[in-house]
Amino acid sequence: MSPLGLDYKVQFPGPTGTNAVEAAMKLARKATGRTGIIAFTNGYHGMTAGSLAATGNTYHRQFPGGIWGNVRFMPFDGYFGPDTDTSAYLEKFLDDPSSGVDKPAVVLLETVQGEGGVNVASFAWLTRIEKLCRDRDILLIVDDIQAGCGRTGAHFTDAPDYGPTTA
Repeated sequence: MSPLGLDYKVQFPGPTGTNAVEAAMKLARKATGRTGIIAFTNGYHGMTAGSLAATGNTYHRQFPGGIWGNVRFMPFDGYFGPDTDTSAYLEKFLDDPSSGVDKPAVVLLETVQGEGGVNVASFAWLTRIEKLCRDRDILLIVDDIQAGCGRTGAHFTDAPDYGPTTA
């Protein structure tokens, strides 16, 4: 049995987290037949071509050979301040056929961003994004390679919420 008590194992044999992120994006595009990716402001997903395309910082996205296409950026939780629900902003873009944003294959996010400052998504925002994706048949990729998946508290399968815990 695995350490988390799961009935399956997943292994990405690449040397870095960017390999896992890029493989997940390619798999999502293959599984859905759609190519669009929604990523978020201040996100950082690695240094391979696909991961760079979904990275918010313009400096990182400028490299020889161009970038993957069809990545749209939306505001991360708290981007407009604490009184603006950016999940509602994303929902409006997805539900409006005239927004210019087609139904994507995937929404890619970090629960804790580290490159554009330390930005922690609230549990409520993460829950709304997950429900938005589930209700619209959009895959959700949580890139917690850099700061999450147990590094900020209890592992997600052990905790009632995603908030940090103290020892």
